[in-house]
Amino acid sequence: GKVSVQGKPITLMGEGVSVGESAPDFKVVDGNFTPVTLKNYKGQALLISVVPSLDTGVCSLQTKHFNEKVALQFPSIEILTVSAD
Repeated sequence: GKVSVQGKPITLMGEGVSVGESAPDFKVVDGNFTPVTLKNYKGQALLISVVPSLDTGVCSLQTKHFNEKVALQFPSIEILTVSAD
């Protein structure tokens, strides 16, 4: 599907996930380079935020927003930020 960034259309690649659909399994590493998969969060509500780089203003702002706002309003939700960093 097409979305826009700063008014310019871009095409997203890959399969989208619809509301209510289970997230596909994944494997990433944490800050200690320990592998993490979806199974690590089994039985928990999980918000997965994916950003290209935490060194960009928008990605940093999004991460900070979720960490502050969502954590305060929904403390039972785990927040996982995935970046290429």
